Amino acid sequence: QGFTYPDHLIENFYLSLKSKPFVILAGVSGTGKTKLVKLFAESIGATSENGQFTLIPVRPDWSDPSDLIGYKDLSGVFRPGPLAKVLVEASKPTNRNKPYFVCLDEMNLARVEHYFSDVLSIIETQQWSRDRIATDPIIQQDALDTEEDKRRYGGLYLPDNVYLIGTVNMDETTHPFSKKVLDRANTIEFNYIQLTQFPDLAAEAESSAAHGVAPNSFLRADYLQLKDVYAEYKELIERTTDKLVRINQILETIHSHVGFRIRDAICFYLIYNERFQLM
Repeated sequence: QGFTYPDHLIENFYLSLKSKPFVILAGVSGTGKTKLVKLFAESIGATSENGQFTLIPVRPDWSDPSDLIGYKDLSGVFRPGPLAKVLVEASKPTNRNKPYFVCLDEMNLARVEHYFSDVLSIIETQQWSRDRIATDPIIQQDALDTEEDKRRYGGLYLPDNVYLIGTVNMDETTHPFSKKVLDRANTIEFNYIQLTQFPDLAAEAESSAAHGVAPNSFLRADYLQLKDVYAEYKELIERTTDKLVRINQILETIHSHVGFRIRDAICFYLIYNERFQLM
């Protein structure tokens, strides 16, 4: 498509999505963060035309979850936000094996903890339900008034085929991230700019044949807890944990040491990488 990214960035992005369904891409403006999400989604068949890729521009005045999820108007009718609309489509039985990408563009123009707090809490409730990963409801049934709203939005949760990606620019117009947000996301920071890289005309001519359709299993996590995989990858997990223990001894002095959530995410990332031989 005429875009160039650093070596291993695509692999890193894939592993980050596979080990956690919330990824933050950080860097200076104009490095192709939003385009990376769109091109990655399109390469496995998720486009804005078929509704599997949704770009949500974050506004500076967003102050609570209703801006993203929705609200009840004065007559008691629920007005869905852009995320709720995606969750409704992704939750339909006919769509459960299709991946859905939600790109929150310029995510930190508003305070993430304010408008994204409900989603952050819901991500933490992931658990296996038969052969799928489910969360607690993001919209409670008894919070809605009309029967139509209860049927359509009541009990709506974050299904395992929805992937949230936030793009952020770190400059004077944006808000910094709290530990609560960073603890629940895989963050990729890239400020790679090499202006003398020009499009490869030969590769561009072949690119139209490179698109495919991938099922949700390509991206969905295979493990939620370390016990799911400990027996199979005991040596890798213990070697990784030993390094983290030594890192924590340094970070403890400034109260920035990592907890169990981060330890598990790092182990899953490394296990997926070993399974697929990516890096």
